Amino acid sequence: MRLSDEKIEEILFREKLQVAPFSKRALAFLIDEIIISMLFVFIFYADFTSFGEDRAELLQMISHTMIYLILLKYAYHSIFTFFYGASIGKLFVKIKIIQIDSLDTPDLFTSLLRCFFRLLGQELLYITYFFASGDRFVRTLHDRFVRTIVILQD
Repeated sequence: MRLSDEKIEEILFREKLQVAPFSKRALAFLIDEIIISMLFVFIFYADFTSFGEDRAELLQMISHTMIYLILLKYAYHSIFTFFYGASIGKLFVKIKIIQIDSLDTPDLFTSLLRCFFRLLGQELLYITYFFASGDRFVRTLHDRFVRTIVILQD
């Protein structure tokens, strides 16, 4: 069931929920990217340091490990969204993801699907994020696909 913007606004008002501003979402995104990058470097540190001065081999190793970075991002965001309704970055800035229909944290399928579209949008020059600028609830395209919204946490 698709809800109109007016119906969503009515639900948010009735439940006393506030939409998270884009600035908080951007800060959470930055925190998450730093955490994921640190995890990735920690996991592959021995591989990165074993090349010494050989830049060609290092670049080849990086290109081979990109799939692991994508899988790490997918696992990180899917797991945290399913269990907590928020990633570590979102928890830090006190925002969370809820399903519009149930006003609860996303179920497993929704979490996996949202993360898939989120990562797809990142790979396509962050195209899904541009939709947040024209939406009164600051919903990105991946939020619209799976009918989620990011709100301020109490």
